Amino acid sequence: MPLFIRRVVAALAAVLLTVTGLTVTAGSASAADPVTSSRTFPNGTITAAFSDTTFRAGDPFTVTVTVTNTGTTTQGVGYSFRGNDFGTPALFTLDSCDLPSSPSGSCDNPAPDLRVRFSSLPAGQSATATFHARVVPDAAPGSYNAFQTGTIGLVTSMTFSPAVTFTVQPPADADLGVTLTATAGPLLSSQINYAATVTNNGPGTAGASTTTVLLPTQTTSVTGLPAGCTYTTGTRTVTCDTGALANGASTTRSFTANFGLLSLGTLSATAARASSTPTDPNPANDTATRNCTVLTSLIITCP
Repeated sequence: MPLFIRRVVAALAAVLLTVTGLTVTAGSASAADPVTSSRTFPNGTITAAFSDTTFRAGDPFTVTVTVTNTGTTTQGVGYSFRGNDFGTPALFTLDSCDLPSSPSGSCDNPAPDLRVRFSSLPAGQSATATFHARVVPDAAPGSYNAFQTGTIGLVTSMTFSPAVTFTVQPPADADLGVTLTATAGPLLSSQINYAATVTNNGPGTAGASTTTVLLPTQTTSVTGLPAGCTYTTGTRTVTCDTGALANGASTTRSFTANFGLLSLGTLSATAARASSTPTDPNPANDTATRNCTVLTSLIITCP
């Protein structure tokens, strides 16, 4: 039994195999169970070991390619792979490539292909290159067939076994939490300084987010709005583009609400996550309210 089949059978708990005739199709693998695909040529072999085949957009992975010249003369050897069919957008991009000091080799990324070539591989020798690749950030979730091409000497083949399938999973949820602080302005100023903070509690990256602050009914104007924030007088709402946030990152938008002569009572403002992508799984922390108190017609206190 060929070596690659013995390895796959040993990992049946993690890899689903469908065997039809001489074709072996590998399902998705975890990072702990890489998929190895190979091709035997009349004068050598090419083997590609994929560190993972299940990703999310933006995820890194490696492909270690080993080429062996079993012929009797020096041969040119090349290998390339892509994650999409011809004429479709690239699924991967190349971060870097590790090459041996000898024999001389080169890597490049003429999208959508990732390629390595050894122009002169001596007879009886092997060489290894490692692609450090990444799924493009806008990759659509779905299943993609790997297209592999190998060349040794004058022989080129696109048939590697087992066939490799890439799976791009939907983005991980991003739990955005909103907090709001309120600080009374200078004495007799009839102002409140607000700061709305959005924090991404993960596990995924938030690709975009919008936050609003609904101000007290007594608000007469807003000043000090940062870039990306607007104020709608009719609804007394400040709307801010809080942008993309990596897991664990925070961003704050600060501004000042102005008031005229006030009646005694409470000034209430509420910040809220208005929208974000991907899905926010926890609405419980999407809003925050702060109350300030009017002590006299010109004095405000915010506990």
